[in-house]
Amino acid sequence: MGGFQLAGIFVAQTGPTVNPSVDPSPANTADATPIRPDRLRDGNLPSGERSVDRWFDPTAFAPQASFTFGNSGRNVLRAPGFINLDLLVARNFPITESKRLELRGEFFNFTNTAHFGKPNAVIGRPAAGSISGTSSPNRQVQIGLKFIF
Repeated sequence: MGGFQLAGIFVAQTGPTVNPSVDPSPANTADATPIRPDRLRDGNLPSGERSVDRWFDPTAFAPQASFTFGNSGRNVLRAPGFINLDLLVARNFPITESKRLELRGEFFNFTNTAHFGKPNAVIGRPAAGSISGTSSPNRQVQIGLKFIF
């Protein structure tokens, strides 16, 4: 029953920050950086109210008046966090003293948890506040056989 290996990598992190923006720019500048909207109130929703269809409240922001800049600060919203477990299960089969066969199974995103990407933060667009993609793939399984000599 010997020769087994078990290893894992666990990652837990908070979500990245998100800056709401307005496009096209009401400020009428040639600057390539996104223009921030006016912030009317806190756009973050309580954790029990968040979903991929409505991650933050887009009505908490409004396009600023023409030829002005918005008052919203940087990093006022936060995207979903990330919790992931990768797992390795391997077994070594000795053949001779210097040669062995290794059978390994690697499981990436072992728990098959959905890792959602950043929400659409362009105020005034229909998709504002919704999440339409993932930041990492679903579970992936990789099996390998290695002869070590």
